[in-house]
Amino acid sequence: MWIICIALIGVNNILIIHEIYWLSLVPLILGLIYLSFANPNAVFFLITFLIPFTIKYDFVDSGLSLSVPAEPLIVILALMWYFKLGITGNIDKRVLKTPITLIIIINLCWVLITSLTSTIPIVSIKFFLSRVCYVTLFYVIAMTIFSDIKKVRLFFWLYGFSMVCIIFYTLFRHYMHFFTQEFATRAPTPFFYDHTIYGAVISLLLPIFIMFTLKSASMELNSSQKFFSLIISLILIAGLIFSYSRAAWLSVGVSLGFLVLLLLRIRFTYVMALIILAGVLIYYNWTNIITPMKYKEKVVSSSKFENHIKSISNITTDVSNTERLNRWSCAIRMFEEKPVFGWGPGTYMFKYAPFQLFKDRTIISTNRGNLGNAHSEYLGPLAESGIIGLLSIISFVLIVIYTGMNLYFKHPDIRVRLLSLGILLGLISYLTHGFLNNFLEIDKVAVLFWAYLSMLTAFSMDLKKYSINKEKS
Repeated sequence: MWIICIALIGVNNILIIHEIYWLSLVPLILGLIYLSFANPNAVFFLITFLIPFTIKYDFVDSGLSLSVPAEPLIVILALMWYFKLGITGNIDKRVLKTPITLIIIINLCWVLITSLTSTIPIVSIKFFLSRVCYVTLFYVIAMTIFSDIKKVRLFFWLYGFSMVCIIFYTLFRHYMHFFTQEFATRAPTPFFYDHTIYGAVISLLLPIFIMFTLKSASMELNSSQKFFSLIISLILIAGLIFSYSRAAWLSVGVSLGFLVLLLLRIRFTYVMALIILAGVLIYYNWTNIITPMKYKEKVVSSSKFENHIKSISNITTDVSNTERLNRWSCAIRMFEEKPVFGWGPGTYMFKYAPFQLFKDRTIISTNRGNLGNAHSEYLGPLAESGIIGLLSIISFVLIVIYTGMNLYFKHPDIRVRLLSLGILLGLISYLTHGFLNNFLEIDKVAVLFWAYLSMLTAFSMDLKKYSINKEKS
């Protein structure tokens, strides 16, 4: 052993002299592999804490990117879990029978199929593997962790504290530029390369910490935890306001409206009827929505809060909104050309340029796809994975909302009901945000999204067990 260590040190020193540093990472990687076997929960929570601090590294001209340091840790822990599964074959089969798990499996299978038929297979396979890693770690593995409510709270404390640090950093940079809307887009860099992603993460977290603050006694939080929940909530609100992300503001507003429906105890069928009605109205009025793009006058969003809020509904002249309409139109045209299998997961940004019409282009339009993708969690899959891809997403949304509402109304544990409510409101916020942006492949969003689904599934399994015991008694 000593001989091997001395040899590695010697070889590493020689490589460093020649400015080759990769061997220095070997001890760290080996240590993480060992820790993934010995104490996977510690690695899980380490990743949770590190996620907000990750920085994206792009491999030039390959279309691939890597978020460091968290993404390598996610891959290592996911691989270790599959290795242990292959040896022991031990998995809770109850998980496979839950509705959320079933729709996730269906979606992953279709993503794999459309990755194999993709127009850019390397991009689509990377997309598929990335999603598998996130689902494995933050949905499947996390489920055993989230069966303990104390660990659910620990997850939120760790992620929340990290986000508070990022918000302080962002607000300081923003303050140095007089809190202008123009700098808001760059203020969270390098941790968030876009202020809309920053706003989306805050909107996912905010309902939980408000719940911790307002219902601390029911959540069994002590006075210190209530105080810190209040502080974190206020910081999150400040971050949300100065994110200048209209999509995040709108999504939080929708989640508040959904909360009113829950407090009025509106049935799931009525809620779904409202959602379906809204979808039908949008579908049949799509031409009227697109028509205003013919106007040539295009302006950027205002720095004033009042005008910035008003610009949400301005689809005639606001350049951000008209560019979204351009991207959505491209997604529909791409779907019309490849309606079954689509162009391949993750390929929209590389393929949409020829589908832009001159009358739809804006002053920020580009052929390189460097300003985002389809700007929709629904139209993106439609273009990339065809009609089945979209239907799987819609089914996914309906199942998640039903599960969250069922837990809130029926679970016997008040702590679980309140957590389910906070999680559901966070997910409603993101699913609303998904009409305007698609960030599910961004690590900071993906971790929260899949973890939230894992929590709901763990809670629903507990509810089912409670129902069975109640019937027996």
